[in-house]
Order: sequence, then structure tokens, then C-alpha cells
Amino acid sequence: DFDVATGETLLEAALRSGIPVTHACGGRAKCSTCRIWVLDGLAACPPRSADEAALADRLGLSDEVRLACQLRPEGALRVRRLVL
Repeated sequence: DFDVATGETLLEAALRSGIPVTHACGGRAKCSTCRIWVLDGLAACPPRSADEAALADRLGLSDEVRLACQLRPEGALRVRRLVL
């Protein structure tokens, strides 16, 4: 468990909390290596940013698969990293 500060991405919060998350492009929504699966709390996820939506469309990602570098949760989530 870790907290995400207001305005912080899930990637930023995870790294700050010592949880390793792969992010080959440095958090710019270019590579999809930081993708996570939202197991619970999808309603706490705001709509995808334009960059995340473009990558999700290109890769055919379902609504439950989000990029940690772009996701700024608005409530509690339970997630699983998809790239370890």
C-alpha cells in the first residue's frame, strides 16, 4: 500500500514509495512499460490523457489497463503491474 498525493501520477507515487515500476520512456506515455491493470477502483480513474489514449488505441488496451505514468487517481485503487 502507498499513498498518491493530489496531482501526482501513480508512477511518481510508486517510485517515491520504493515500489519498482518499469518506465523505459521516462514517463512520457511513449512505451507502455509502466502499464498496470486496475483490479478495483476503476471509477477513481479519470479519463485517459490524449497521449495515453493514443497509445491505448494503438495497442488495443482495455479500459482496465492504464499507464502509471499518466494515471492520476482520484481515489483508492488496487492494481497489478503488468511488466515486472
